[in-house]
Amino acid sequence: MMQNPFELLHPELKKLLPKFGIKKPNLGQDVYIPAIIEGKHTLIAVPTGYGKTIGTLLGVIEQLLRLKEKSNNELPVGFYVLFITPLKSLNRDIFRRVLPVIGEKIGIRIEVRHGDTSAAKRRRQTLKPPHILVTTPESLQVILPAKIIGRKHLKTLRIVILDEIHNIVATKRGVQLTLALERLKRVSQNKLQIIGLSATIGNLQAIKKYIFPRAEDVVLVSFKEKPNMQVTVDFPQRQSHSERMLEINHWSKTLNISREDALRLIKIVDIMKQSTSTLIFTNTRQLAEILGWKINQLIEQNLLPDFKGVEVHHSSLSKDVRLDAEDKFRSGSLTAVIATSSLELGIDIGKIETVIQFMSPRRIDTLLQRVGRSGHRVELQSKGYILCTNPRDVLESAAITALALQGSKENTETYPLALDVLLHQIVGILQEEGPLDVVTLHKIIQKSPAYQFLSRETLLKLISFAESLYILRSAPTESSNNPIIFLKRHARKYYLENVSTIMDTAQFVVKDLTSQRRVGVLDEEFVAKYGEVGQVFVLKGKPWQIVSLNIDDKIVEAIPLPTFEAALPSWEGELIPVSYKVAQYVKKLFSQQKLRKQIEAFLTEDSKQSFQNFIEKQNNIAPIKENSVIIESGSGEVAIHTFLGSKANEALALYLVSRLQLQKKAHVLEIPYKSDAYTVVIQPGLGLTALIKQIIEESKPEHVEILLKRFTRESDLFKWRLIHVARRFGLLKRDSAPITALLRYLHTQYANTIVGDETLNEIFFEKYDVKTLKKFFRDIQEGKLTIKVYHRNKLESPLAQAALDPHGFHLTNADTRETIRLVVKERLRKSRVYIACMRPDCDYEREIVVDYLEDPLKCPKCKQRFLFAGPPTEKSKKVKKIVKKFALKKKLTAEEKKILKDAQRAADLVLNFGQAAVLALVARGIGPNTAYRALNKLINGENAFIDEIIRLESEFARTRMFWH
Repeated sequence: MMQNPFELLHPELKKLLPKFGIKKPNLGQDVYIPAIIEGKHTLIAVPTGYGKTIGTLLGVIEQLLRLKEKSNNELPVGFYVLFITPLKSLNRDIFRRVLPVIGEKIGIRIEVRHGDTSAAKRRRQTLKPPHILVTTPESLQVILPAKIIGRKHLKTLRIVILDEIHNIVATKRGVQLTLALERLKRVSQNKLQIIGLSATIGNLQAIKKYIFPRAEDVVLVSFKEKPNMQVTVDFPQRQSHSERMLEINHWSKTLNISREDALRLIKIVDIMKQSTSTLIFTNTRQLAEILGWKINQLIEQNLLPDFKGVEVHHSSLSKDVRLDAEDKFRSGSLTAVIATSSLELGIDIGKIETVIQFMSPRRIDTLLQRVGRSGHRVELQSKGYILCTNPRDVLESAAITALALQGSKENTETYPLALDVLLHQIVGILQEEGPLDVVTLHKIIQKSPAYQFLSRETLLKLISFAESLYILRSAPTESSNNPIIFLKRHARKYYLENVSTIMDTAQFVVKDLTSQRRVGVLDEEFVAKYGEVGQVFVLKGKPWQIVSLNIDDKIVEAIPLPTFEAALPSWEGELIPVSYKVAQYVKKLFSQQKLRKQIEAFLTEDSKQSFQNFIEKQNNIAPIKENSVIIESGSGEVAIHTFLGSKANEALALYLVSRLQLQKKAHVLEIPYKSDAYTVVIQPGLGLTALIKQIIEESKPEHVEILLKRFTRESDLFKWRLIHVARRFGLLKRDSAPITALLRYLHTQYANTIVGDETLNEIFFEKYDVKTLKKFFRDIQEGKLTIKVYHRNKLESPLAQAALDPHGFHLTNADTRETIRLVVKERLRKSRVYIACMRPDCDYEREIVVDYLEDPLKCPKCKQRFLFAGPPTEKSKKVKKIVKKFALKKKLTAEEKKILKDAQRAADLVLNFGQAAVLALVARGIGPNTAYRALNKLINGENAFIDEIIRLESEFARTRMFWH
């Protein structure tokens, strides 16, 4: 029988338990509460709802009460407990729900400190530090070197609690935290007790080594009890809801959405009607905004008379907006909240009866965290629905649900050595310790598990780089290999500006093209990745479509839309990767009928039928076997079905196009590809099937990383990430905009330095799974996996089709393409153009609005039709002078020769295509050669011509910041 750990608590503390509804201890608390009271290191990995936060705090406060009694009922001034949590919102939640009640009754001062804490409150904490401080990893970085609150008040520190550690260690915040713990150990006069908390750790021993690298007496608390969770996977089909066709058609017409989407909204509403409180999760903020907008439209039009309202909650919304949504839901004045991961980590928003996950949760731990929000107590069953939007979504969701209900978890990967974080931590250490020789500094750093294999050579290289930035200074000693390191004057400013490893990104102003009013802002990363003419995005609850971009001035011009276009491709870029474990389980579903039968238990009839049809059709076209890799070719495209997970397949795709580039001598950008967790598609792959098969069969695992690094350094992704890493190194200000010249300079100067090395490190950890890819090639070589090729007229298997169209659903029936065409065409016609006659003896040149040009175009003076046309730039206005200089047989500079060649090409286009050529030549970033490609589309009609201009302008806008 489980010992009651509450019997160990102080009588005053026991009296408080009923205030939290605590009647008896939960599973595991009989182990970790006594361990915490005794001062033992503890790692608690139990499911959501088992009271690990409350249990931990009870043990910690009991320890403080006992210490208080030994100190004549008065603890010396200083911090005793640091509760480190990844989210500022989580800080507020713990402070509001739990800690004030305990502190007020027992005399333990408990306060919160993070980036939003007022200056007055921070001063009060310096003068009178609380016994327990709830803070974030970033605020800890500010506290540590501070003279009083850090160097003085941390001396009394005894306990550090690391909450939601799986969320921290898988990022650079985790690397930063490991060295922060070592710094805390050096400043505290006590032996620190570390307590780690998480609900979703699969590799417990590995995380134990990461958090407690040298401790032998760590108490591990975990159990393999299957979660008390009911999950239903649904993919509603119209044919099975014929009785609701009138309702479906009415909603479809009212909201201007497809009938399939109308049915999905009806299913969401049905679930909400059966529940007193519903939390809806989406994987992206755009989708959260869209769902919130659509449901509130239904409420406004009295189609949902009993609904109180729905609000959206995600990290891009202001703190006040998020808090307001939390308060309203908690008070019962909202029917539902639609959220992203911002509500995943246990913020208390009141009782949640049901959770809806819209689209696949993509990871086991995501499903456990999100569905675990409902019930949220041991005796209550968590209830969740996954609403799928395409058949492959059903397979993935079914696999994740099956693994979750079996008690399976994914491994939490720990971040490898990060040199940008290390430089910041070195500055922190030197602020606290004073000047140190390299040997001593190296020993301190190597105590962190993230840096245990850091070489002296790499450390010296980093110090040398920091000297070039005027952050550090080294002074020689008798040993040439052991200089003393000092801080330069700039170091403190650099340290405070870079306490966060989460990058602050510059923002682009969004303007309404029709009114020229400011609408809001978009992050620079969104613009860099997805900013193209025609892209649809949601801002402040309304849909907008991009018409033009000005990268240097950071302006996006957009038009408001009455409704949404097809699903945004940009959503895929935001999605968390599907793991190798999930992908391999999905692969088994194609060949193991027994496994399929088990999964069907939590599928609705609609999703079960879709599930069976998908597998049957795939196995009829290109059968999936556990020991095989399928290559499917058709219509000039090649699909490789590997089931390696998102990150390994992304690495495989880049590796294949890199090899193809080397062997076909084509530029890598000329071989487009798509990848997901199951399939890589090479587009176009005409005639490449045999070569791709050969590359896969012959590739050696040891060559993979070398080639990936080579081609990644030249990718747009590398150039983009280089900006962020340069900011962390202090090369750029945090809010500096990625202007073209600066980006070119960065890539030229730093791509092959320590900054470039760290950029590769970051990309390889976050985007690629090289370990799994190497295993894949090894399995091919050893015959554990065999390759089978299927040739078809086109890629028609369900897996290939899903890879080509990853969403497979539409948000509306509306086609806004024609609207964009009209807006772009009008802009081009209203643009100013510089016209010059190419005859040397004619002096005609003029700047004019395109719309005012006569048709056919000819020189008004000499009547010739050989005219140059281009945007009215300084370069264009040199054309006439260069033409005359050339006619006089004067020597031209290299630049003048190029201008003349381009001008002659432009004049040829005007001669042959007339006003259409002028429209192409005044478009943004389109020169004569590129304009010719657009003009060739006229054979397919004016719409095809304008569409090509839109595409070329988009490509220019997205890539100009990366030009060399």
